[in-house]
Amino acid sequence: MVQILDYQTPLMAGRSGHSRAGIASAVLALVMMVLFVALAVFMVLARQSNRSGTMVPAGTMVPAAIIATPFPLCIIGGVVCGIIGVAQGKRKRLWAVLGLAINGLALLVLFMGFLVAGFKTTARPMPMPMPPASATSSVLQTW
Repeated sequence: MVQILDYQTPLMAGRSGHSRAGIASAVLALVMMVLFVALAVFMVLARQSNRSGTMVPAGTMVPAAIIATPFPLCIIGGVVCGIIGVAQGKRKRLWAVLGLAINGLALLVLFMGFLVAGFKTTARPMPMPMPPASATSSVLQTW
C-alpha cells in the first residue's frame, strides 16, 4: 500500500487556489512599478535634452502627465484588492499580502511626496514694493 504524503501545513489546510483579488493586487503593483520606471526614464531624458537650464517645454510634460495619471488609481486599486484578497478565508494569501505590501509602501511614498511638495510650495507673503525715490521726493516737494 502506497501512502500519499501531504505537505500542507495546518495553516494551509483546506485552502484552495490563490485569491484572484490578491493576484490583481500584485499585478497592479507591477503595473505601478513599470509606470514609475517609465516616468523616471522619461523625466531624465527630458532633462538631458534641455541642458540650457531653462524650463522644460510644456509639450514634453504632456506624456509625463499621461504616464503619471494612473499612479493613484493603480495604488488605491491595488490596496483595495489586497485587502479583499487577505480577507478571503478559503484562499491562499501569498499574492494578496505581496500586493498589499508593495501598494501600501507606494501609497506611503506618494503621501509623503505630496506632503513634502506641499511644504515646499507654501505661500509666502510678498514684500510691499517701494515707490521709486523720485516719486516720493516730488510728493514731498509739493507740500
